[in-house]
Amino acid sequence: MKQIGYFFLLIISITLLIEVSYAENHQERDVYAFLFTYPPVMEIGAENVHSANRIINRYVDNFFKRRPGGKNDRFRKTVGISKRLIKMSLLDFPLSEVAIVGQHEVFGHALRALEFDCGITGIDINLPGPYGKGGGSVYVSRREDLSIDKHILISTGGPESNIVYSQILEKRFLKQGYAEYYELPTYLFNIDIAEFLFGSAGDLNNPEFRTSDKGVYIIKINSKYLGTETAINSYKIGSEELRKACKFKLYNPMISIAMYNYLINYICKGKEELKIPMIRIGSVDFFPTTEFHMTPFGNEYYINVYLKTPKNFGNIYARIGDKTFTEFWGLGIAVDNIFQTKYFILDCKVDFWRQPPVTNGQIAEKNASLTNGFNINIDSTTPLKRSEFIDLRFILGYKTERFLIGKPLSKSLYGGAGINFKF
Repeated sequence: MKQIGYFFLLIISITLLIEVSYAENHQERDVYAFLFTYPPVMEIGAENVHSANRIINRYVDNFFKRRPGGKNDRFRKTVGISKRLIKMSLLDFPLSEVAIVGQHEVFGHALRALEFDCGITGIDINLPGPYGKGGGSVYVSRREDLSIDKHILISTGGPESNIVYSQILEKRFLKQGYAEYYELPTYLFNIDIAEFLFGSAGDLNNPEFRTSDKGVYIIKINSKYLGTETAINSYKIGSEELRKACKFKLYNPMISIAMYNYLINYICKGKEELKIPMIRIGSVDFFPTTEFHMTPFGNEYYINVYLKTPKNFGNIYARIGDKTFTEFWGLGIAVDNIFQTKYFILDCKVDFWRQPPVTNGQIAEKNASLTNGFNINIDSTTPLKRSEFIDLRFILGYKTERFLIGKPLSKSLYGGAGINFKF
């Protein structure tokens, strides 16, 4: 099965990289969204964070537009590569790290903690390297009666919010067909590609790892299903098992496209708008991606396929648990521009899942029956007649109780509004 997955990844990546090599620049007015929802949801936080990050990068770019002097093309190329490497180290990577750490801590851990009525005593977002040690922390006053499911969601809220952020970027890249060069480090940092390539599994006997996002997840998920007195060497999901499961992310061909585009087309060739191609069959373009997440029920794997036609863009996905402790799965479909008039454009998303009940205590209910749930989300964009630079956005959604990535755990009606700036 693993060999089939790697072969599938190799064929798709080679096909897409050939497309990337012959890309042309694409110029059009860009959109920057600033939105508010209640209750807060992670994807809106990610949209706001990324809009702010892009605006900052756009204006920082103005200081680096002057071409190096001299008539020697080799000299210009060498100076250009050197300049881009310096800018990468001193600006691009630090700005990307601030964006993802802010998303991780504020719209991840802190958002989940506030959802469960826990106090926030402090949030630290450290200066990124090379200016500081990087990273961040959220200090939470957890209630004594907090259930183990909510403990898990607070601890995994940071990685959860980064998954939401990376999915928003994937959709943006594929829908418009290209990425700005400074968006690609943000995408790769969200996936934490360096940890998969160079990191270790982690030692649960190490106090620092035990209090990390993954360490707390491992301890809590095993305690929930096996009991609080279970020895570490008896865990069904340990640090090595989790590391292997996380590598499912690496089947995603977007990772190789992003790395090739950034290193070859931007650093070496100086291209700033980088093509993100899709595979065409007939009149439909498609692009598959993969994802992995730590849920209150165990490890969960996502397979997502983006689809684009001349009139619409959307995606379908399936998610399935690994059945280490229990069975759970879900499906979803999203369609942009599903309905359009001269007054508004309507996007719609529907999710369906089958999961065990939410645990209100510290131990999972034995032989708990699976139940169904759903989410429906409508996103409307209304152009302003008096301004070609501003659109109004309105969001309305409803979900039943259970876990859906990026959404509140409880049954909730949520909505929001905001503005799309176009310039």
